[in-house]
Amino acid sequence: MSAISASAALPTTSASMPAGSLPLIDPANEPAAVRNGGQKAKDAYQTGLAFENVLVNELAQQLSATVPGLDGSDDGLGGTSNDSSDAGSTGGVGGGGGLGAYSSLLPQTLSTSIMSGGGTGIAMQIAKAIDPALGVPKK
Repeated sequence: MSAISASAALPTTSASMPAGSLPLIDPANEPAAVRNGGQKAKDAYQTGLAFENVLVNELAQQLSATVPGLDGSDDGLGGTSNDSSDAGSTGGVGGGGGLGAYSSLLPQTLSTSIMSGGGTGIAMQIAKAIDPALGVPKK
């Protein structure tokens, strides 16, 4: 096995990440250690947020893939939304409870709302692993 260097595994600054990929977090939801910390603490937290954003987005996509009829192929009642005999019971075109084209927006909307509310807390755990000074109370 080859060893992977820590600097190659995760970027340590937000400058190396595309600006559009970082979630928008209300500064009031940032932990006090990050708000009052130095640039290293802020960069470590941004790296943690970037990872948490990818994780939450993947989880939301997997969650929406388990809902029958969300993709328009199965109405959850044993039929498909493309059946002409089923058109009256599913509300017409699109099936999936009337979601149709909007079903692809659900995972992104769910992950955006979770992250804008402060996330799950994983970002701070990652930030503490990157910058151990975050876990030490200041005297």
